[in-house]
Amino acid sequence: MGRSPKPCSGFELGAPLARAEARIAIGTLLRRFPDLRLTDPDADLSRREGIPRGMATLPVTFTPEG
Repeated sequence: MGRSPKPCSGFELGAPLARAEARIAIGTLLRRFPDLRLTDPDADLSRREGIPRGMATLPVTFTPEG
């Protein structure tokens, strides 16, 4: 009895890669803009349809360099 290889669905690499990219991107943003803050911390932020934990908008403020 043999077993055929399981076809790759793409999710095996996709989710961990997306999490790593998000960690790197957020870390880079916070290092480059240390005073990055939500424009209104008490605002009810709307979610994107079909994307878990996805934000439709995320209004922020920061002090530009220069």
